[in-house]
Amino acid sequence: MNNIPRQQLHALITQQGHAVCYDPNQCESRLRELCPEHPREINLLISALKENVMAELLAVSEDTPKDAVLSKLAQRLYNNLGMAPEEAHWAVESWALALGVIETASFTTSQADTTAKPSHSKITAADREWWNRLDYEWKGFFKKTFKIQGEPNDAQLAKQVHLQELSCSNSQISRLEPLSHLTDLQVLTCSHNKIVSLGPLQNLT
Repeated sequence: MNNIPRQQLHALITQQGHAVCYDPNQCESRLRELCPEHPREINLLISALKENVMAELLAVSEDTPKDAVLSKLAQRLYNNLGMAPEEAHWAVESWALALGVIETASFTTSQADTTAKPSHSKITAADREWWNRLDYEWKGFFKKTFKIQGEPNDAQLAKQVHLQELSCSNSQISRLEPLSHLTDLQVLTCSHNKIVSLGPLQNLT
């Protein structure tokens, strides 16, 4: 599965609130506008929504073990809809991340996602300098995307520096120069914003 729809769902809820997802048809329409190239993942997210995954995640209390809840909901998708186990876990975890029920992804897919590889868990002085030089727009974007309070710690910064996929669609971002530092970046989605050129990324390999 591709994690761009997961990121777009999080951004959509952050910007417009839970109400945008009360109507599955409206939620599906918005996601198809934001990432039309990923219909499979959108179908999984909307199928989970129709199975009341969002409602049950929002009702989870602070002291409830989150892993148990996510496993129960994934099992429901498997039983009721015939989703493959990895699809069910991905869909439930995507909603949990988007709603802020969990902060980090524990289920990994076979393709690149937004987490850092284990071998890329360390940062360098250049990485910290890159963060310090980021403008207000980019710092705000990364803080919202990774739910960072204040300055990022080393683990949070490593996730940013070693991103393989990133979506900055429907954001206030207007320049891509800061991404030239992200040498692991493979997939970038940047529709519905002020970006007019990919020139700053031409040296990425």
